[in-house]
Amino acid sequence: MVAVAPTLDARSQVSPSCLVEVMLSPAFSGLTRTKRYRRSEEFIRILKDLWANDPAEFRGCFYRIHDFDINPKPLAVP
Repeated sequence: MVAVAPTLDARSQVSPSCLVEVMLSPAFSGLTRTKRYRRSEEFIRILKDLWANDPAEFRGCFYRIHDFDINPKPLAVP
């Protein structure tokens, strides 16, 4: 048996039909492009808050977190 990196193995298991199922799932259905962009922007704000604050608090239209921490933090590069 040949050793394969888990990420490469996972990619080989994903089929186009699987991706279509994900895109048609309730989480994606009914969202306009504007709402998808707003949700993505909100998620990025959460990540930045998680990386900067211990613990993080966030309350938005799509996501809410309370007293949450994530470790290890990304390496700070000047």
